[in-house]
Amino acid sequence: MNKIVKILLINLIIFLIGYIAVDFYCFVKDVRYHGRLYALSTPLTAVKYYLNTYSRIFYSEKDYENIFIYGTQQTYFRSPLNLESKKKPVMIMGCSYAYGSDLNPRQSFMGKLVKYADRPVYNRAISARGVNEMYFQVRTKKFYYMFPKPEWFIYVFIPDQIRRAQLPCSIVDNGVYFDENFNIKPNFNTPLVYTFKNSKNYINNPEYIKHYLSVMHEIKNETQKQWGDDIKYLFLFYDTNDFLYEQLKPSLSQDGFMCLSLNDLTDVDLTRKEYKAPDNAHPSEKAWELLTPLIIEKTGI
Repeated sequence: MNKIVKILLINLIIFLIGYIAVDFYCFVKDVRYHGRLYALSTPLTAVKYYLNTYSRIFYSEKDYENIFIYGTQQTYFRSPLNLESKKKPVMIMGCSYAYGSDLNPRQSFMGKLVKYADRPVYNRAISARGVNEMYFQVRTKKFYYMFPKPEWFIYVFIPDQIRRAQLPCSIVDNGVYFDENFNIKPNFNTPLVYTFKNSKNYINNPEYIKHYLSVMHEIKNETQKQWGDDIKYLFLFYDTNDFLYEQLKPSLSQDGFMCLSLNDLTDVDLTRKEYKAPDNAHPSEKAWELLTPLIIEKTGI
């Protein structure tokens, strides 16, 4: 009997060592692929970020509040602009495109809204995040103590946000996830699980599109519940994928979102280098300089 127990223990130890080795390899590979090299700056830092992929399984509502309301753990928010304006404010939500990655605030979408619409602008977008983190903000009561009611609520969309509603942009990016009843569920996106899930096609999957739209619906419900039904909602589709846009647009329009895609605004090819920020991944100042007046003209912002 003791011999059998020893064999089982040895096999268990071998399995655990093998699992940790493969799991850590997946972690390092994803960190390098997504350019999150700060997570590998020292061996101790790498272990810290690796272990965090397991500790976040047990995150509470308070933990998520600290991250997505106040901004901790590599979560950053833009400061509001043009608060001295007497006009009614605009609130922007979304990912790094809305945040203005690789641009200063005045070069980004929010800066161009200030320039061309002369409104106060609050930017609650978070780089590498998506619809779940935006929904978490608007369902949290403290959010409404921190920010005034906007006249316009603008959500900037890119197709990868459909995937991000199911798993993080990168393994080191904390995300919050909801079940079909919009209860927070444990984040089991550990490196090996994340690698397996990330191999799936999310963007054109009807189930994931349906989930994405349901969260957008809840964003509208929560903000209307707190601010009233006179807010104007704009869904800005920053892509030229007409097939995906046509799948999203009917449901969003029915919910009361005004929908605009790049194809609705301009024939200019925004994939050209001059319309890309220095990182070659996000819109440049020139892109927002072109688009913002067109958006204002179409919407009346």
